[in-house]
Amino acid sequence: MMNTKGMLLGLLWLVSGSFMSAALQPNIVFIYADDLDADELNITMDRVETWASPHGARRVAGKGRKAGVPKVLTPHIDSLAEEGLLFTRFYVNGTVCTSSRYCLLTGRYATRGIELQEDYPVGTHATLEWRPAIMREETNLAKELQKLGYRTGIIGKWHNMPDKVLPKRNKKAHEPNATYETTKKFEKSIREYYEAGVDYLSDGYGWDVVDRMEWGNSIVNLDWQCAGALKFIEESQEQPFFLYCALPVPHGQYYFSYNDVTSYDQRVTSAGVVEEPIVVLPTAEDVLRRTKAERAADLKLPPLEIRVEELTLSPPEQDFYNCLYKKTKSRFDAFVRKGTAMHNYAHIFELLARMRQCLDHPYLVVHGKDAEESMNAAAPGFYDLCACCNAQIQDAADCAVAACRHTFHRDCASQIIDE
Repeated sequence: MMNTKGMLLGLLWLVSGSFMSAALQPNIVFIYADDLDADELNITMDRVETWASPHGARRVAGKGRKAGVPKVLTPHIDSLAEEGLLFTRFYVNGTVCTSSRYCLLTGRYATRGIELQEDYPVGTHATLEWRPAIMREETNLAKELQKLGYRTGIIGKWHNMPDKVLPKRNKKAHEPNATYETTKKFEKSIREYYEAGVDYLSDGYGWDVVDRMEWGNSIVNLDWQCAGALKFIEESQEQPFFLYCALPVPHGQYYFSYNDVTSYDQRVTSAGVVEEPIVVLPTAEDVLRRTKAERAADLKLPPLEIRVEELTLSPPEQDFYNCLYKKTKSRFDAFVRKGTAMHNYAHIFELLARMRQCLDHPYLVVHGKDAEESMNAAAPGFYDLCACCNAQIQDAADCAVAACRHTFHRDCASQIIDE
């Protein structure tokens, strides 16, 4: 986890007893992102000398996992920094989910966690891994704020549960980007698992409301979680409130399959299914569109030109196209019947691309990356079809292969060049 989470850390200073008075109890919404790098916020993306980041490493050292400088659009987060305080010397004290959250909520180094000391007594070297759990007997931010009259709520990811609190999880019930049908099938066990965590965390941890939780790395539904955050705020108008909103993304910069926010079913949650999609956030497509529109000058995008050409296919070409169309339609219909169309958009795009490719480069549709192997494996006496006259090329010596992998009779290719 990177240090950009410190942008909102300044709010915590307000809750210290030495600074708090009965007359001034501001509402606190603490948004804690998972693995958020500095270059994923517009306001901090160029501060590579302040914070380490992938594109900063690429610029300074010539190495980095991300290519170039991303052009992100985060206007609301930018305004928090511009109109408030931006802390540039805040660093998390643990490099993974559990330990960093422990430090944040307890104010203690993770190596001093009570649960961890059972295996690593004081004075010995501690190996953190995904520890320590936060125990009931330890103080935490929610407990302290409750003492000051705050209504406390937690939404999102909790990765600090002691062992043997949650029942054994059925992996099939918590698959990445689970479909509605799969979640419905395992809904009973999913709800039991979810409710066991809610019941435990609601007792003795200082939380008045425990809602829309994700225990560890599970089913991600940001719309569902953000709807819960808004609900808590709306219901907390009669007293000062503290909302800890621990979002489970971008965790690993979205490399993990379980947090693909572009394609999850908005009816599927870590607590089971809802009958109607929960739509609170703009779609990934809309965010990308607005980012491109805002950053068009920076990205120097070429103008969008759409050209429509009417093509006349020969009978063999039409037959080939019709066959491919039927195959494409069959596969697409299968996605629709299974309710997985949204989870297979990449495959659907590939199918559509094949249809277009069929008109311009039918050879690639048939052979693709295996063109050379396909040509070498041709039956004796047959090499391929001439893209000009559509006749078989009987002799390999008479075959000319273009850069696009089309094949021609040498005589046909010469005529094309002469013309």
